[in-house]
Amino acid sequence: MKKEKSIDELEKSIVKENQKKNQLENQIRRLKNRQNYYEKGERSRRTHRLCTRAGAVEPIEPRTRELTDSQFFELMEQTFAHPEIQKILNNLLSVK
Repeated sequence: MKKEKSIDELEKSIVKENQKKNQLENQIRRLKNRQNYYEKGERSRRTHRLCTRAGAVEPIEPRTRELTDSQFFELMEQTFAHPEIQKILNNLLSVK
C-alpha cells in the first residue's frame, strides 16, 4: 500500500513544485527576450542596409529628392527592368 503523505510533506511538495514552475517561467521569459533581441538585431541590420543603399542614390542623382515615393519606385522598377542593368547586376553577383 501507498504511504499517505502528511500535510507538512504535501505543503513542502507544493512549495517545491511552485519553485520549479517559477524557474520554468523565468526560463521561458529569458528565451523570449533572447528571441526578441535577435529579431530586433536583424531588423536593425536591415534598416541600416536599406538606409545606406537608398542614401547612396541621392548623391549620385540629386534630382531624385524631388520625386514622390511613387515616382521613385517607378524609377527603380524601370531601371532594374532594363537589360543592361540586369547584366551588370548578374555580373556583380557572380563575382561573389
